[in-house]
Amino acid sequence: MRIPLIAFLISTAAISATACGADDLVLPGDPNDGVPVELRALSGDGQTAVAGDPVRHPLVVQALDHEGRPVPGAVIVFEFVDPPDGAEIAPPNTETDSTGRASAAVKLGTPVGDQPVKARLADPASSLSVQFLLTALQPNRGGGGDDDGEGGDDGSGSGGDGGDDGDDEGDGGGGGSGGGDDDDDDGDDDEGDDDDDNKKKGDNKGKGKGKGKSDS
Repeated sequence: MRIPLIAFLISTAAISATACGADDLVLPGDPNDGVPVELRALSGDGQTAVAGDPVRHPLVVQALDHEGRPVPGAVIVFEFVDPPDGAEIAPPNTETDSTGRASAAVKLGTPVGDQPVKARLADPASSLSVQFLLTALQPNRGGGGDDDGEGGDDGSGSGGDGGDDGDDEGDGGGGGSGGGDDDDDDGDDDEGDDDDDNKKKGDNKGKGKGKGKSDS
């Protein structure tokens, strides 16, 4: 009597399953795969900014599973430990991308001082979190006044230069007086020359008269 082929295959599979132990069975994927067990702060920690201003760089975290592999799709919540007045976080919660990373931009509030931000896994059953320390600084309101004061000093210096110009003009007037002296000297020379000429003429006349009388 022939055993149908289908019945033969079923009986063979049953025998094989009985012969194999439970350890040899192939189970589905590890249930812990894709479950975040660690949050890492990648960048943004230790930043400072003036109170009321945003920090320069976003806060970035990464979610990892038990094998240290990135976990995409995990929801991360960013929040201030003690919310300051006027502080903002955008977005306050976001999903990790394909590399397991999530980020948020932060604007600091008041008063000045440390303003820590916590990033945590949005799962009530999980206690995973990481903290960033940010610091709000006092605005520097005196810098503009100093700059204006320096500008005033420069204006005073310009006034001093105008005074120097006046002195230069006075020196020029002195030079004109020197020219007048030259004219006086020339006048004296001319008068002296005229006296010499008259004296010579008188001498010549005297000589002529004396010579004529002697001849007669």
